[in-house]
Amino acid sequence: MAASTYRRALQIDPSLGEIWVQYGHSLKEQGDLSSAESAYRQAMARGLDDCDVHLQLGHVLKLQNKRRHAIGAYQEAFARDRSSFDALTELQRLGWTREDFRSALSYPSKNDEGYQERSDCRPTLAVDV
Repeated sequence: MAASTYRRALQIDPSLGEIWVQYGHSLKEQGDLSSAESAYRQAMARGLDDCDVHLQLGHVLKLQNKRRHAIGAYQEAFARDRSSFDALTELQRLGWTREDFRSALSYPSKNDEGYQERSDCRPTLAVDV
């Protein structure tokens, strides 16, 4: 029911990034992981670029056993919010090491002034308990 309601709203106004995310959530709950992934990507294509949308994309990719892509999505979530406990936890579950975490913290976040994309390093983050 929720998915069809969100879909109708998106037919009226497909620019609503937040509704694409909610649509993705409802599809994921129904087990339609491929369509949920598409919905999250539509949200991003329409300008939504916060930690949560990347985190949700990571979750649905992980559920589809797309490990490498899930890690990338979680890294993007972390790049937007370095305090995201969920992104940190998921990266750790997917095999990130303490050194990976430390390395990520040594580079500026996407929200930091002067941030530039780097192709010569792998973003990581560190949590010491």
